[in-house]
Amino acid sequence: MDELVVTGAFMETVGRGDGPEVVVFLSVQKPDGSPEILSLPDPKDASAAWPIEVFTGLTAMFGGASFPCRIVEVEFPYYPPTGYVSFTVELQWANELGRLSSLGVAALGVIVTSGGARGQGVLASAGAATPQPWVANRQPSKPDR
Repeated sequence: MDELVVTGAFMETVGRGDGPEVVVFLSVQKPDGSPEILSLPDPKDASAAWPIEVFTGLTAMFGGASFPCRIVEVEFPYYPPTGYVSFTVELQWANELGRLSSLGVAALGVIVTSGGARGQGVLASAGAATPQPWVANRQPSKPDR
């Protein structure tokens, strides 16, 4: 089986619906660095076979227990370049476990299978960027001239 290089990150966002969401940004490439083109089904089709499998890897609530996630939305209108994909995930067993964002997820596992090739990785949480006052720290007051 051929190899795929899978890297990425995820973060919890404020969400666009009824609360916080977990959004994943993924890079999938062949060993030579060329992008892997993934064929993604419609997230609304529950019976569709996905080339991407996501599961919890490390959570504050359950430690290293692995719970499957499902992709509920793929960023189609403003999708990234070939070889990248951005999507929203939630727990497959949300009725029993609650929302993914409530588990304190710190790492996700991901497996990508495409065209006879396979890759896997661990995605670490990437907190939201915040403005840094580096200019103010270097120059706290207006210079005297």
